[in-house]
Amino acid sequence: MRTSYNNKESSSWANSGNSNLKLGLASSMGKLSIYDLRNTDVAVCEADIGRFIGIRPCTEDPNSCLPVLNFSPDVETQVSLSGFDGNVCIYDVSCTEKFKTIFVHDGHTKLSGEVLCGVTSHIWYKENTVISASDNGGLHCWQFVPDALP
Repeated sequence: MRTSYNNKESSSWANSGNSNLKLGLASSMGKLSIYDLRNTDVAVCEADIGRFIGIRPCTEDPNSCLPVLNFSPDVETQVSLSGFDGNVCIYDVSCTEKFKTIFVHDGHTKLSGEVLCGVTSHIWYKENTVISASDNGGLHCWQFVPDALP
């Protein structure tokens, strides 16, 4: 597998902990790819999330825009993504063309009001439960209902 990186772009990866051998790659510009490690020549699913949420290149501090990508421990087709803003997004990656947004947790942004904050990390606790932290000191433990989005 060939990968090229722009010097102003950072990336994150996650390996699924379940029996499916999947690798997820996320760039700081919002390009997401899921690979099956048994065949890394072609991505199983790809999306340009950055285009939809308006990600701009980090010019001041590239380390402030580090994406965090995690696989659900219970549902092999769900991944979570944060690091672009004050949100944590849950996606269904069972498709072959693009990701489907299942849920967006925007609680960090709502609590900080006018102050800009970013989600610095998140981790799955169990099915539909995620713990997330933001750079304004917020720590959230939240559950989501799949298919709650219209």
